[in-house]
Amino acid sequence: MSRAALTSLGIFAFLLLLVLLGREDRVSVGVRTLELPVVAEQDITRIAVGGERAALLERGEDGKSWTVEDPAIPGVLHRADSSHVERLLKAISGLKVDSFVSGRPEKHTELEIDAEQGTTLVVTAKSGVTLDLVLGRRAKQGGDLVRRSDSDSVFVAAGALASAAKRRIDDWRRRQFVSVEAADIASLRIQVTGEPAYTLERSDDGFRVAADITLPPGFQLDGPAAGRVATGVARLRADAFLDGDPGTASTGLGAGATQVELLDAAGSVVAHLSFGREDEQRRVPVRLLGDPQIYLVSQTRVNAVAPLLERLRDLSLTRADAAQVTSLTIRRGAERAALSKQTGTWAFVEPASLPADYSFDAGSVETRLASLARTRGTRFLGAEGETDFDFSDAVEVELQLADGSATQITFGGPLGASENVGTDEVAVKPGNGFVYAVRAFERRRYEDPLKLFERVAPPAMPPRTGGIQGLENLPPDVRRQIEQQLRQRGAGGAP
Repeated sequence: MSRAALTSLGIFAFLLLLVLLGREDRVSVGVRTLELPVVAEQDITRIAVGGERAALLERGEDGKSWTVEDPAIPGVLHRADSSHVERLLKAISGLKVDSFVSGRPEKHTELEIDAEQGTTLVVTAKSGVTLDLVLGRRAKQGGDLVRRSDSDSVFVAAGALASAAKRRIDDWRRRQFVSVEAADIASLRIQVTGEPAYTLERSDDGFRVAADITLPPGFQLDGPAAGRVATGVARLRADAFLDGDPGTASTGLGAGATQVELLDAAGSVVAHLSFGREDEQRRVPVRLLGDPQIYLVSQTRVNAVAPLLERLRDLSLTRADAAQVTSLTIRRGAERAALSKQTGTWAFVEPASLPADYSFDAGSVETRLASLARTRGTRFLGAEGETDFDFSDAVEVELQLADGSATQITFGGPLGASENVGTDEVAVKPGNGFVYAVRAFERRRYEDPLKLFERVAPPAMPPRTGGIQGLENLPPDVRRQIEQQLRQRGAGGAP
């Protein structure tokens, strides 16, 4: 080999060595290894996280629960969220090192694993301190940069240990503070501030109002809505925490506060919640009896778990099963449309003749009937004889059922300004002697029954102009511009 070739080979080897020495976040097989002891999840008793998001986690005496403490406020313990702790335990016990990154301490700042930027993680097991690490930034190829606190060597660890460890104190804290399963709630006693108390009792087919409760006129309970109250209480989570008790004058948690009491099948109280006064951020303080912590939840959540009884009124327009409806008639003044189910298939009876270009979608009738069965009023307006709403230009929907019974829903005129509504609503009489409010579009859909049951042709797929795949998935204006350019090119025009 010539001297020039040997010189070139030497320069190449030297440059390659420089590249390998300066390479970061890359796998360097066989260079160095990070020896870590095996730590079992069940043996870990204490985890100290240091750095910007410092936290101290400790296992309870029962071996299952965990507390979290802010090192800046020693002695103040909070219940920790078990799911977050479990994730961190798994990340620690399953820690595996993929590759060596750097052994030079001057690289620590760049890798965010120095004393100022790194997150320290000290894990204590029953046998003493078993793991003392510093976590840096995410590696480019995935995983976290990690080193032992007594070593300058940095490695890439697979998984997401850093993200599991770096949480704010409030994020570590347990937010679901009601330790009751919805299925174990046999009854709820609800006392909304300034309103009569009422009780919901679980029965074989859902919930019902206790027999000793005086119900509003014409009240029928919306069973699924009552069930959602029980589920909502069991799943109630704090949005934030109010540490320290500023007093009832501030929180409103004194006498007269909204109360929700949960009882089991034996009649024993399993949880008692008090809801205070809403603050400027629309957060309501909540106290769980026996728990010194005050939690903060949104006013929307309070309305869901401690509703006025009136809000649990069943406002369904009909309870008719769509499969049992045999005929449907829609009237507005002299106009009338009637459909009948004949040998299992729906057909128009009136008008006797449909427009020549009209395509009737018989399958849509039962879909519309099912939609009608799900339609609910927005609020209760009163008894028919005690209200004065405009039904002069009514739209009537009449259903005949297979058992010979019938039900009629009458949509009236719009609710005026005197009704103090901020939405587009009309009055409706569902045939039970009462009047509800309903969204105006519910009426409008029945004003043109031919259109309601007309078969809608699927949108035409645009041609695959010029063989471009996926052109039909573009926004219409963009697609038109591209198609126009392609046509100009095909005609010899300028691009």
